[in-house]
Amino acid sequence: MQIIRKSKRVLNRMMLRQIALAIFAVGILMTSMAAQVALKQRSSYRLHAGDQLTVQFTYTPDLNQAVTVQPDGYIVLPSTGQVQVGGRTVDEAIKLIEEKAAGHLKDPEVAIVLTDFQKPYFIVAGQVNAPLRYDMREPTTALKAVMLAGGIKSTGKEKQVVVFHDMEGASPQVRVLNLKKMSDPKIFEHDMELSSGDIVFVPRTTMDRVADVAKVAATFGLYLNAATYIITR
Repeated sequence: MQIIRKSKRVLNRMMLRQIALAIFAVGILMTSMAAQVALKQRSSYRLHAGDQLTVQFTYTPDLNQAVTVQPDGYIVLPSTGQVQVGGRTVDEAIKLIEEKAAGHLKDPEVAIVLTDFQKPYFIVAGQVNAPLRYDMREPTTALKAVMLAGGIKSTGKEKQVVVFHDMEGASPQVRVLNLKKMSDPKIFEHDMELSSGDIVFVPRTTMDRVADVAKVAATFGLYLNAATYIITR
């Protein structure tokens, strides 16, 4: 009996160790996934006025400086003077600063640390059940954005979901997606990944949906190309 009890205790300890190792492995996996999402968001995030960042020079740390992006999108550094970083990704800003600093420094290596910045977001508007601004906590597609907004109302035009893409970039785009058959696997062929600041707009099924889209476009300084936005009756 004592041998059996000892065997059970040993078995229980082994099971507890395996469970602990499994929990530890899951924790590492979740941390890795979170880091990958953060890295992807960092690579697509575009600097805005009011963002606070520290520009670090690896080989000349005395030039390191904490700066705030000004309303016109510029920052001022002793080694480069004015640099327009507004609307650029962090990687693009680093490359530009290194190019400008190369006139005074030999092979400069720059890093940027964001200390306070606008969190990535997207907006879902129009004929959805919960039109709101949403935080982009992970990579998000237009279809997922619509689902997060409670889906399309019966008054919405699923075949002509308008996406105002790359709103904070140099070349904003307007795309029209057909999200009518959400249960069809081929719907993913019509889907697209969103960037921070994108707007997903679901127009009404009636003819005044054209006016709805035009109002949204005008609000953000965009012009719709008739060849891009095709009305299907």
